[in-house]
Amino acid sequence: MSATRRMLRSSGVEPALGPVPDGVEVCRRTAPGKRIYILINHTREPRHIALPQPMQPLLGGGAAVQALDLPPRGVEVLEAKP
Repeated sequence: MSATRRMLRSSGVEPALGPVPDGVEVCRRTAPGKRIYILINHTREPRHIALPQPMQPLLGGGAAVQALDLPPRGVEVLEAKP
């Protein structure tokens, strides 16, 4: 285990959505009563992301999802209910 991983583990720092595939960036934004996640696939391959709870896609609309397939170079914005 790298020194960086040891330091992260010992400090209690956790990824915003849990583990995501390589090449996927997750940005979390919060406000009172709101949690928004911006997912960006920086790769040329689709990426499957399992979510820790059902979340509402904001770009395409539709029902809450528990997982999503992010297309190559794709972006999705999700809202998690508190």
